[in-house]
Amino acid sequence: MLEKRAAGALNEILDQVSAVKVREIRPTPHTPGHSLALLASIEVLGQPHMLACTIVSGATPSRIEESLSELRRGVPADAENATPVLIAPRIPHSVQPKYQSARVGYLDFHGNARIELGEVFILKRSLPLRPPQASAVLGS
Repeated sequence: MLEKRAAGALNEILDQVSAVKVREIRPTPHTPGHSLALLASIEVLGQPHMLACTIVSGATPSRIEESLSELRRGVPADAENATPVLIAPRIPHSVQPKYQSARVGYLDFHGNARIELGEVFILKRSLPLRPPQASAVLGS
């Protein structure tokens, strides 16, 4: 299930930062027209913070625009220390600047993450996937 995998990936990246303590990661009730899927209650340097996360199955160019507006709408109005975060199986390097300029965090299942938490900044980047190279056939 995508939601469980997303929660696991979020917990894993947050556990790598000593200044961040995870209190709770919980799914949100599904509401039509609203794609917020996870709320993470955390502490950053001892201060409460919330991550409002949307999970998408792919970060295509059309889905990027849609997810950015959904994330902005999904952050609870009463949450003063909240960060919107997109979680996807793969977020191509080419679209990551779009989330950065919108000040939206992102995380994928391949080791890419960028999340601003006030004084704490999480940045992790994996190497781009390369197509397998054909092995050379040696002649006798």
